[in-house]
Amino acid sequence: MAGRIGAFQEADMLSETANPSPLPAPSTQEKTKKLPQSAFVRFLKNLFNFREYLRRMCHVFGGKCVGFLTVYCIVDKGLMFGFFTALLLPFFNQYVDVAGDTFQDMYVMALLPWSMKGFFGSLSDVFPFLGFYKRHYMSSSTIVAIGAYITLTLLSIDFMRSAIAFVGFLLFLRQIQRAAVDMMVDGKVAEYMVKEPAIKADAVSYISGLMYTSMLVALACCVPLLKRNDGSGGRVMFIVFISGLGILLYPIQNLRGWLPEERVERAKANRVDWEKARRHWKLFTIALLTVVAALGMGVVQAVADDWARLGYLLGTGVLLMALYIHLSGAVDYWFTADGTCVPGGPDFSMLYYVLVSRFLGTFALIVSVWIFQALIAPKWTFRWAFMFGFFLKSVAALFDVVIVLRWNLAIGIPDRWWFVFGLSMLAETMEMFDFLAAMILISRVTDEGVESTTLATLTGFWNYAIALSRSLGTLLMRVSEIRTTVPCDFQNLPVLLLVGQVVLPLTLIPCIFWLIPNVKFDDPLEGYGQEEKERDEKKAGEGEEEVKKKVKSSGSMTEKIVGRLPTATTLGIPNLLMEGLSEASSEEDEDEESSSGVVITSFREVGQAEQEVDEFEGSVASERGPEG
Repeated sequence: MAGRIGAFQEADMLSETANPSPLPAPSTQEKTKKLPQSAFVRFLKNLFNFREYLRRMCHVFGGKCVGFLTVYCIVDKGLMFGFFTALLLPFFNQYVDVAGDTFQDMYVMALLPWSMKGFFGSLSDVFPFLGFYKRHYMSSSTIVAIGAYITLTLLSIDFMRSAIAFVGFLLFLRQIQRAAVDMMVDGKVAEYMVKEPAIKADAVSYISGLMYTSMLVALACCVPLLKRNDGSGGRVMFIVFISGLGILLYPIQNLRGWLPEERVERAKANRVDWEKARRHWKLFTIALLTVVAALGMGVVQAVADDWARLGYLLGTGVLLMALYIHLSGAVDYWFTADGTCVPGGPDFSMLYYVLVSRFLGTFALIVSVWIFQALIAPKWTFRWAFMFGFFLKSVAALFDVVIVLRWNLAIGIPDRWWFVFGLSMLAETMEMFDFLAAMILISRVTDEGVESTTLATLTGFWNYAIALSRSLGTLLMRVSEIRTTVPCDFQNLPVLLLVGQVVLPLTLIPCIFWLIPNVKFDDPLEGYGQEEKERDEKKAGEGEEEVKKKVKSSGSMTEKIVGRLPTATTLGIPNLLMEGLSEASSEEDEDEESSSGVVITSFREVGQAEQEVDEFEGSVASERGPEG
């Protein structure tokens, strides 16, 4: 009978085992003495530890999300953007045959959607289109971009020259797709970065590294097209874009979607979340005003005269811009102008200028991303990272001033060597340090529930300032009477470069101490992400309390069942057997105290246990009846 009771208790009552004691620390004799490593060795170890880097990415973001980021960065941000940067200038300069200021106007118009990211973010955060906040926005904009490039492929060259604004509008539609998808991907990345500050620059560096590596491949593919020296490679570029966007549709519109996103309730689909809009009305208002300003600049860019444009630029963006002036329309044309336009100038061929500037510049971008990931992100603060980028940008611009003034020839350095160190060559490399630091900081200050709107609004300011800077650069080119066609005149270009690209960026350094937090990249920012972390900890604490209550409740039920077991007196069992049962009971009590109670897995088992105890007591009573 005692064996039956012990088997019953062992089979139907599960106890929580205590945590095993930790293993003893290894003796000092077993510890191996590590050789000291130099800073350079540690730098190389962090630089090429890609396996650990990818493991962290998959652990935080998940395998499918990392797969989506990989496809998106290689196809859209890398290959297609590489073709765009390499073939757009020859397309407008040689094929469509427009002046430098007109090219810069079209470039500004095409990139205006990047200033409207706040609107795209606001729309996606408050209006779940077909049940999703991101997926169908990305697929719809991709389909529109495919249609725009099909139209560009079919347009004749005569129509393009007579309706250059329409060409800019079609490029504008394509950039809507790039800006919208980029914003929504960044919003998803920002969600993880707010929750896990320890990942630092992992995601941003991964995206940038894949992007610029793919750009190198795209630039290598552009060599045969650039050798034609007629700009017709632009039409091939449009066909490549159609194919690339078609490939990108699959991971976006896959049934389950590679980018993690939950479908909203059917009642909330295709309905505006007015509660969220009212709760964050200030943020949505700023996003809307930025969009209105960007669209207004596009209209002014197309129809207004120079002085009206100047008034609009100063009225809408004097505080946003322009402590840096973009003059790519003048500088690009100066480097590629022949001897009749710039006597004694560099006279670079389009093949050399595009390949050297883009290919080596992209390679330098990859190196800068590695340096940022391995050296700057682990140790530096946000302030020093921004100051480093501003300082490098001003120093690189000095090289362009020297080559335009022809001083490099006076010291015996040819144009082809000096050009490599100039801002026109390394402009994007210098901006990369600012961009990486800015994206990480922006991602860390996003609000929960409106990550896309917050990130898109702040990056929209960034892109709107760049658009203002380019538009102001075009205006200053005209006011200073810089001409990029015969008879050419670049006399005032050195002054514009010195003031707009050397002096003005340095004036931003005092603002860094006022506006940028002096914290490291993996340190928490005060007021951001802490509430969500506390809420998660609170939920975890509530879950632990609930488990303890269940354990306590099940322990009480067990005591009730054990209390109903017959005693030695009622059973009439000899003392030896009773002593064995008492010892077993005391051992059970000790185990119960050490493991915080016995857990009964289900109330059905409890009921069965009570029923068996009742049957057992009944059988004992029936056995004792005749003896009485």
